[in-house]
Amino acid sequence: MTASATLKELRQNAKSQALTRRFMFLWKALGGSPLVKEWRFDHKRQWRFDFADINEKVAIELEGGIWTHGAHTRGKHYNSDCEKYNRATLMGWKVFRLTTDMITRAHVLPLVCLASGKIPVFTKSNTTPTI
Repeated sequence: MTASATLKELRQNAKSQALTRRFMFLWKALGGSPLVKEWRFDHKRQWRFDFADINEKVAIELEGGIWTHGAHTRGKHYNSDCEKYNRATLMGWKVFRLTTDMITRAHVLPLVCLASGKIPVFTKSNTTPTI
């Protein structure tokens, strides 16, 4: 492996960790239930969710790299992601995919509500729900 390839890998890992930290901070700040990181929901295929609320069967996938042609946006990987998400849905999981731009209160709060059994309230004047 070349030095430039290693540096690129380090940068990608740092961005991924920052995305994870940002999501978890927001999830906890909004009163989200405990999540299991890297939950393996299918042992045969060894598929995992980035985060899962096992009791409510709510899965959260953080999709980074969508603007830089990351793995999740390329043919083969995109196909396998679709297969994974379809299988999870058939198993009763509610799978939510969040891009980097979606790690906001407006997108995360409804998921917190779903996982906790609370119903978010939307008003005409505001598209951000309240509990």
